[in-house]
Amino acid sequence: MYKDHNFVGTGGIIENVFSYEEMDKWKSFFEKIPPYISERESQGNILHCVTEKHAVYKWFEAKVFKQLQDLLHADMRTVIAFYSSIDTAWEAHTDNYHQLPEGAQRYCMSILIPYSVDNDKNKTNLAHTVLFNELYINDQLIENQNPVRDFDLDPYLTDHIRNRDLLNKLTPRTVLHWSPGSVIYWDTNLMHCSGNFGNSYNDKQAFVIHTYL
Repeated sequence: MYKDHNFVGTGGIIENVFSYEEMDKWKSFFEKIPPYISERESQGNILHCVTEKHAVYKWFEAKVFKQLQDLLHADMRTVIAFYSSIDTAWEAHTDNYHQLPEGAQRYCMSILIPYSVDNDKNKTNLAHTVLFNELYINDQLIENQNPVRDFDLDPYLTDHIRNRDLLNKLTPRTVLHWSPGSVIYWDTNLMHCSGNFGNSYNDKQAFVIHTYL
């Protein structure tokens, strides 16, 4: 159903793909990699990253990425993958800010695999990711050729979206509610953002992979 589908301008979720037994092993392995402290939003955003040039990439490719290729797109390759613990909701953005390898055709899809919220596996369902209809390519906001119905964003976005001028140019596509071990995916050029944390939780943990063709 999903293999090699047309991902351009789309996004969605595939439920119940990975078990905690699998993800616990991934987490243990990723946490052996020295963390990168993201300055993008908060000093509390901690990422344990691997790329195709990393010494442990072969492990990631065999244990994690091959399953995603079989599920989504056989030809996609890894730009970067990381286990993250995020304490600040990110504003609307795309993931097409990485330098692609020589010979790459284009960005492919971004993938998020929810793990926990507040380091509590039972609270994972509190988090969500918001996708918009618009794409952002070469510093231009582009109307999606396959838009879906607009809806009220207020329950999902609050004061963490400071760039209201940008937000007013976007139309919400869908809200993807986290579930443990699911595969959330979207076109890397698609505008998206974190849902608001509100008073529900302080941080959230997930595995994230950005890909290219």
